[in-house]
Amino acid sequence: MNAPEIIREVERASGWIGIDGDDLILRADHPLDRGLVDRVRQHKQDVIEALESDLSPWGNLPLSDLEEMDVAIQIQSNVFGDLWLVSCEGSRRLTDTDDPVYTVPEARMMIGLPEELVRQIHSFKKTFGVVIEDVQPEEGQL
Repeated sequence: MNAPEIIREVERASGWIGIDGDDLILRADHPLDRGLVDRVRQHKQDVIEALESDLSPWGNLPLSDLEEMDVAIQIQSNVFGDLWLVSCEGSRRLTDTDDPVYTVPEARMMIGLPEELVRQIHSFKKTFGVVIEDVQPEEGQL
């Protein structure tokens, strides 16, 4: 079994596989088959290389570089469906879609949030087309 087949097998099992540095991340709503997890471990380096090649040229591009471009990238997610990542508010014009559109600054705010909170925010964005802002209370307001 080769790396692309393993990745597809994870996705067919309603799982998600991604890269974090030199590590692979496996997520699923239910425990994955032990044999599948073992195959992922056995072919770890090949799976990382396959995932990295699938992401090119955007996968290794820092968000700060992407923010300075004028681009819209369509993302197909097994978890969130189709969505778009755009450089900035002005780049929204590049999309002609009802799919949720995230700017790089919005994506930055989402990084590191608990998965359930990300799901809730995405649901609001998908339903109402909201813009995510980081609003801090003024001094004395709490």
